[in-house]
Amino acid sequence: MNVSPDILAEISLKASSLSERLTSLTTNFLTTENERRIIDQRLKHWSQLIADKNENKFQKRLQWDNLDLEKIQPLLGNEKVIANFILPDWIKNLKDLIETSSNFQITSIAAYFPRFPTDINAPLPFEEIWFPTILLARRQLCKRLLISDLSLTEFPFNLISIEAYQSLERLLLQRLVNVGEQVLYEEFCLFRPAIFNGLNLLLEKLNLLAEISSKKLEKINYQAFIESSLKGGLLSLWQKYPVLARLVEKIVTFWIEATSEFIQRLQKDHSVFFQDQDQVQQITHSVSDFHHRGRSVLILTLKSGKKIIYKPKNIGLEIAYQQLLTWCNQKGVLLPFKTLKNYDCQTYGWGLDYVEAKPCADEAAVRRFYERAGMLLCLLYVLGANDCHYENLIAHGEHLVLIDLETLMHPEAKAISGSPQEILNSDRQLWDCVLRTGLLPRWDFSADNRIAYDISGLGSIENQKAPYLSLRWKFINTDEVYILQERGNLKEQKNLPVFQGKIVNPQDYQSDIIDGFTKMYKFLEKNRQELFNHIELQTLLASQPVRFIFRATYVYTHLLQKTLTPQLLQNGVDRSIELDILSRTFLNGEEKTAPWEILKAEIASIEDLDIPYFSTVANSGDLSIGFKSPLSNYLTPGYQGFRERLQKLNDLDLKQQIIIIQGSFATRFPKNSYSYPEPIKSPSEIVTFTSNQFLGVAQKLAEGIHERAIIDQQNQAHWFGLTDANHSNKLQYQPLGYALYEGNCGIALSLSALFSITKNETDRHLALQALQPLKNWLNHSNSALKIKIAQQMGIGGATGISSIIYALVKISQFLEDQTWLEEATRVAELLNVITGEGKLDIIGGEAGAILGLLSLYRETQQTKLLDKARYYGNILIERRITTQSGLKAWKTITEHPLTGFSHGAAGIAYALDQLYEITGDKKYFRIAKEGKDYERAVFCQKNQNWPNFLSNPPNFKVMWCHGATGIGLGRLGTIKIDSAPLILDEVEIALGNNQNYQQKSVDNLCCGNFGRIELSLTAGQILNRPQLIEIARQKATYIVQLAQQNQGYQLFGNVSSIAYHPGFFQGISGIIYQLLRLAYPEQFPVILLWR
Repeated sequence: MNVSPDILAEISLKASSLSERLTSLTTNFLTTENERRIIDQRLKHWSQLIADKNENKFQKRLQWDNLDLEKIQPLLGNEKVIANFILPDWIKNLKDLIETSSNFQITSIAAYFPRFPTDINAPLPFEEIWFPTILLARRQLCKRLLISDLSLTEFPFNLISIEAYQSLERLLLQRLVNVGEQVLYEEFCLFRPAIFNGLNLLLEKLNLLAEISSKKLEKINYQAFIESSLKGGLLSLWQKYPVLARLVEKIVTFWIEATSEFIQRLQKDHSVFFQDQDQVQQITHSVSDFHHRGRSVLILTLKSGKKIIYKPKNIGLEIAYQQLLTWCNQKGVLLPFKTLKNYDCQTYGWGLDYVEAKPCADEAAVRRFYERAGMLLCLLYVLGANDCHYENLIAHGEHLVLIDLETLMHPEAKAISGSPQEILNSDRQLWDCVLRTGLLPRWDFSADNRIAYDISGLGSIENQKAPYLSLRWKFINTDEVYILQERGNLKEQKNLPVFQGKIVNPQDYQSDIIDGFTKMYKFLEKNRQELFNHIELQTLLASQPVRFIFRATYVYTHLLQKTLTPQLLQNGVDRSIELDILSRTFLNGEEKTAPWEILKAEIASIEDLDIPYFSTVANSGDLSIGFKSPLSNYLTPGYQGFRERLQKLNDLDLKQQIIIIQGSFATRFPKNSYSYPEPIKSPSEIVTFTSNQFLGVAQKLAEGIHERAIIDQQNQAHWFGLTDANHSNKLQYQPLGYALYEGNCGIALSLSALFSITKNETDRHLALQALQPLKNWLNHSNSALKIKIAQQMGIGGATGISSIIYALVKISQFLEDQTWLEEATRVAELLNVITGEGKLDIIGGEAGAILGLLSLYRETQQTKLLDKARYYGNILIERRITTQSGLKAWKTITEHPLTGFSHGAAGIAYALDQLYEITGDKKYFRIAKEGKDYERAVFCQKNQNWPNFLSNPPNFKVMWCHGATGIGLGRLGTIKIDSAPLILDEVEIALGNNQNYQQKSVDNLCCGNFGRIELSLTAGQILNRPQLIEIARQKATYIVQLAQQNQGYQLFGNVSSIAYHPGFFQGISGIIYQLLRLAYPEQFPVILLWR
């Protein structure tokens, strides 16, 4: 089939990427009005995609690649053929494919040998259309192997069976199908009668597909489409989708390279693992990502039954790791590790010990499995490994075996200029702990935050929804075919032990994991010097290539799939622009830095349908990015990190790592319910603590804060704690931030308060260390980045910027240090450059911002602070909505206006009353009263409580955050302003709820016992009712003794009391402060009212 050079040139030009156009094309195209419109649309989309239409950022991106907008614009059009255009080499392969396709007889496929790699039980979409491509690939493979054809009696079938070879072709077919299925479906929908399009999708939604499914489905239109497409040599397809043509050619070329390379290496090395008359009977593919022009791991099953792993990469690191395990075994480690044999061929290798998933023989084997898992966790922690997720581990009887080792001794990179990590560099140091291994349970989230999933080595125990959408084909390869996008399940795991046919939950064996971790830690600490002195092993470890993961693999895989849509396969520029979304990572920096070169390497790999792969040597700081010169001194060598961790092994670090292990398991595997043991005494029998006793308990709890503080290289204090991950109601154990609610400011506030009584310098010192990360953030030179982090925090009074203002005001008072008022003023200035998110409430919105600003205003009398508070107060007035009762209230975190203090009308009314008290502006008082009237309108007489509309149907809470406790406290807080009988009645209702509430619940301030205790204490003070203060002290005594009996406070409803959280509103530092309030109620203000 003859194809004119002009047609081929047009395909080539349209398929070319932007980088190819920049290096090979001139820019003297004639630009028509229509062409101008296309160029403008592409520029607009590009700017939106990478810079959110920020012209300065977009210009910066162009300048960093030395691009001139005027010169680049013509290259963004739909090009016409240029005179004297030289066709690139890949077009010759496309010509051969067009010729092969046009001559191919779909009705004669049975005549071809070997048969095409189809599977009647697993058909692939439009698979027949790729048969000529496979035929062409066979011919070119034979040419590369220097054989005339594929003959059953000759090479390579003396090494591999027909079935094994067909598996390699099946891999090629799957890759071709993946890259072309969306295009072919769209074209088939245009080809077949329109009645088919959308009808079946509608029928499925109506659950009416059973009738179609039960009848034999026709293939008349489908076969006609295949024959029509092939008859024209697929030329019309390539003309409409030139980028698809380019990708198909790459897939074929890379498959020929990789397959011929594999066969030639098998021919060279097979004597190492073949037995007499052996042969490769089966080949399993698609068990790893594709790197380096389509290469990936293959698993070979031999005729003898033995399995071998072909690894087309340097396996030196695996060799070194196995020697390290052997050394541990020889030194008498508690339980020996399973070691694996490899055959190293320098640039590639063969795994000689295939690890099968096997069940445990008995209960004792399960315990040994988890003890070894703890040992492995310790070893990987010291080695600085990451990415040890469930797909990289196999449960082999009582052994947990790591099968992908390329991220051992993973190096640390310098923070990208302008990224949050540049400011939060200490957080990166914090992650140098057991969590970084990827073995411990941890939640990840889909892009829309709707799906939580866990792919960790020890946390993935159940079938889980995939975090991404995938194509599901119905009535495949028939006239009725259609596709849906839906979430499937993640791959079945083989990482956890099976006993008696069931997966054994690691949570039940946490003590064995910790025991194994501890023993391995002590083993390495004891033998540390001998390991350092083992020159041969140290040299081997130091000299191995290691992988550097710049981004998570799922980022690349998602982007790869996203760029295979029909719209992006019509012009190479469109696909290049879509891939350039990766540049967003760098554009927050003011100056171009060396890591910018990584972007080009990333895009080049993805254009080849590869997952980018970057590497270094374990003892080197230089990063190889595939082309150009390496990035010099970009990394902290992974081998250096290994030696430093080995050197620093000590009892304090061991204790901290065990705390992190406990925290990660507690948050991943919550209990169905919580229960205290039966108390030793009833509340009425308890002898109430004295002030000194409450102080003593607070001091003891503060010791725990000290013990768990992690002091970084900059002498800054950090803590791990339990946080609400992505507002998903799933707890995550991770480093804490700045805010009052759960971060360093809340911890520093409690320590400062304790210092104000005890004058213990260690408390003051740690409080200052806790505030140092905040100061570093405020002092950072990159103002844009500082503002970005502030915007992410929000303006709120508990979780946002205003919570920091309030905390610093209180700290300045407790420490008698005015410099913290100056810092609070600097923080307040950030409110002028960030916007609220319309949350409106105390926790994260405008009401909380008012309280933070007023606290600082009371100390400094700066008018601008009061003006900003008024600004937020006016927003609260404007943003009210009319409720079903006809009264106005606020929509905060749900569509239905809420009652209560944290997110509801009580808290917002309280903030407005406070604003009225200072300004004297009665509109704030009036609007506050209307908010309280709304709560009165929905009050439930039957339950004698206010409904919590967060649940459906509403429930009735007795907490500070929701329900009677917070509402009562809010009313008490403004009783000097509004002492109407209704207010006093509502306080009594709240106190009644408080008194009757069972204390067997969580203990924290926000949702638990100490929040209720605060209501009694505050009511006793304000209403001058000493008996209420005594009730508060008695209940607190009871809770403290119960916690001592239970070995910890119950901070979260379904999480073990072992899980430690130092935060304020839901953690230990808040309890410390409340104990101080109980001991010295006149000296400490009510933090829950932002006093």
